Amino acid sequence: MATDSTIPPPHSALHSETEHWWYEHYNWLEENGYHLRPRYKPGWVPSWELDKSLSIRECEDFKSSGGTRNDAIRISDGAFVYLKRVEKAGNPHEVETTTFLSPTNSTPDPDNHCIPLYDSLIVPNSPEEYVVLALPLQRPSLDPQFATIGEAADFLQQIFKGLRYIHSRHVAHRDVHASNITADALKLFNEPWHPRDLKRTRNGFKPSVLKHVTRTECPVRYYFIDFGLSLKFDPEDADPSALPILGIDKTPPEFKTLDKPCNPFQTDVYCLGNIIRENFLDGSNFEQPKHGFKFLRSLADDMTQTDPAKRPTMDDATRRLDEAVSRLPDSHLRRRYQLKAEGIFDRMSLYFPHRNRTSQFIQKKLPAIPQWKESS
Repeated sequence: MATDSTIPPPHSALHSETEHWWYEHYNWLEENGYHLRPRYKPGWVPSWELDKSLSIRECEDFKSSGGTRNDAIRISDGAFVYLKRVEKAGNPHEVETTTFLSPTNSTPDPDNHCIPLYDSLIVPNSPEEYVVLALPLQRPSLDPQFATIGEAADFLQQIFKGLRYIHSRHVAHRDVHASNITADALKLFNEPWHPRDLKRTRNGFKPSVLKHVTRTECPVRYYFIDFGLSLKFDPEDADPSALPILGIDKTPPEFKTLDKPCNPFQTDVYCLGNIIRENFLDGSNFEQPKHGFKFLRSLADDMTQTDPAKRPTMDDATRRLDEAVSRLPDSHLRRRYQLKAEGIFDRMSLYFPHRNRTSQFIQKKLPAIPQWKESS
């Protein structure tokens, strides 16, 4: 049974409508090996109602999830996961593509930066044909902020190789954006973060308790997520094309005419180049430009050419990125990751701590570009 008629109704004053599905499927998910947070357990009574001395905003179970995603714990080993509910009618290729690209279902390849798929659960008695994907809990790729240019270079090299790998499997992602790239960052932090409040610990304690080290000290691995718009093409198709579909990045020039087919692999290249432009070179409504990334200008400009046919392939773009990074001296790679708009007070206050930390890293022989390993 997908639901149980004996389950008490959700807490009408506190559970939003988008949370009801998770509340109603708590027992089914538990039977399949996953614990949702206490907020979704049938009969839940808020902790601040049980203990009137608690501040509601400091309580872990005050923080809601809902919609198509929720976090959970895998019962077998205590691993933190996030669950994504996919409606097959609305996303007919997502389950298939996520499974196809998952490192758990293919020959090991260090360049495969697609999110691992732990589990795929078919929801019984579901008119919507829901499938719940169980994936490792991740953190946004750009959070916490990079400490050095070398850390940002590692991020770019990983995601370039990752998109090259996706294209080598004849799959176009079609929604390449920094928001669809995550970091396996658990080891950066002294405690696990709360999935619904990244500045707090999992048990809801104040942000000051949650501390992290740099990626230079603890390299992380980055992953592409969200294959809901992705398409797999026939390897024999020399000129793949599909009608444009709007993802997060709506700036590709070919999106001006949505009824004209285009090559989605070339659009992926544009969107990846635009990550460089918006997050490092020029900034955007959400990001400020940074110092020290001029070495990427030529590559970013070519990847975002107005004419899609003039953009490099991911093979060429990855080679050019690696060559550009290889020409940088360690002194440049170890420079502090710095906003161009940073004021003189911030520059002065951050200069000496960064210099001292860099000296320690050099003494420890930590590379200027973090080197992720399986045991990292």
